[in-house]
Amino acid sequence: MADPSVNPKNVLVKNENTDLPPELPPPPEKVFALQVNAWGTLQNFIANALQLPVLQGDFEERYGTFKDEALVQKGIELLKGLKDAADAFGNVVTESQDIMKYIGTDTPPKSLFAHGVWLASKIESIAMNVSNYAASAIPALEKETDPKKRAEDIKQLLTYPGAGMYSYAVGLNEKCNGYKGLLSTYVKDTFKPASDAFHTYFTTQ
Repeated sequence: MADPSVNPKNVLVKNENTDLPPELPPPPEKVFALQVNAWGTLQNFIANALQLPVLQGDFEERYGTFKDEALVQKGIELLKGLKDAADAFGNVVTESQDIMKYIGTDTPPKSLFAHGVWLASKIESIAMNVSNYAASAIPALEKETDPKKRAEDIKQLLTYPGAGMYSYAVGLNEKCNGYKGLLSTYVKDTFKPASDAFHTYFTTQ
């Protein structure tokens, strides 16, 4: 029986990249999360947030001095909250340079950014394995004339422990659910509080 937890919706999101030339086929409605514009926007935000001035001297050098020092101190405190949240996600600049050392391993990197890239590489690898597995098995299935034997061969193709397509799907689902949980926790406990505090304070002044 199929495992109801193996759900492609766990890794697919609405495709925002719809501005393709008319001569190309229409883009798919759902794509992997790291393929959408929001992933690039997030990386840009993190890179910029890591450059925020969180020391008074750096703040004044960039923005000048203000009469209301309390306001400046509160602003710096909120900027530091955003920078800390960005740092917790992972440095998209420095980690991009050495992330390849994780790609061939089964243990994901600690940072959310590197973990996401690692997961994308795993999805690509599993997709290639499934494709190659099917390509090598289908010709033999087509030659099989005994319906019962063909049905058994198809069952093995789909459910063989450790190598069947279902095993690949279960393994990928576990990896995606793990990353989804980490992201949800990060957004709820780290990013959203810092972002909301910053937005609320500067829109009420």
